[in-house]
Amino acid sequence: HIDKANKRAYDFSATLFLNAKDHDSPTPGQGEAGKEDAASRPPSLPTFLGGDFLFLDADAHRNVCPLPGRLVTFTSGFENPHQTQRISQGHRYALTAWFTTDPEAAFVAS
Repeated sequence: HIDKANKRAYDFSATLFLNAKDHDSPTPGQGEAGKEDAASRPPSLPTFLGGDFLFLDADAHRNVCPLPGRLVTFTSGFENPHQTQRISQGHRYALTAWFTTDPEAAFVAS
C-alpha cells in the first residue's frame, strides 16, 4: 500500500520495531539475508514468525527484517509502496507514526 494514498497529509512514515522475528526460521525466498545472532537480542522479548516489512520496488521486493529498536523511516508517497507480511505465529509489536509538512493538517497539542 501507499500511505499518502490513505491520507493526503502524510508526508513521512515511520515504524519502530519493538520485538524480533524468530530467525531460526528464515522467510521463504529470503535465505539467510537479514539473519541476526539470536544471542544479540534480549531473551525477554517475544519473537514471531512471518511479519517482514517489504518495500515493493519495481525490480525487487526489499526486506527490512524486524529487530527491536530498528526504526524505518521513508517518504509516504507513491515512490515507497510497501507491505507487512502476515504473521504466522506470535505477535509483532511496533509503533507507527506519520508526519506532515502541511501546517493546516498538523496536530497541535494544547
